Amino acid sequence: YPSFPIIPLWCNQTHQSELVGIREAIDSYDLIKSGFANDLDQASMIYWILQNTGGMDDLDLARFLDRL
Repeated sequence: YPSFPIIPLWCNQTHQSELVGIREAIDSYDLIKSGFANDLDQASMIYWILQNTGGMDDLDLARFLDRL
């Protein structure tokens, strides 16, 4: 070869990426997936906080719930 061969590999007849036109779908999927992961993380944190309240008396539990 006299130079480095660069061969374009087009996905369609318009020579555009396959991602053209689906950016909104990709952004929506990313937002839903990251939001769901955050919700699960926060829900598990609340679960473990409430699991460790077994040694509280009623007054301490009422104060804890007010703070929560």
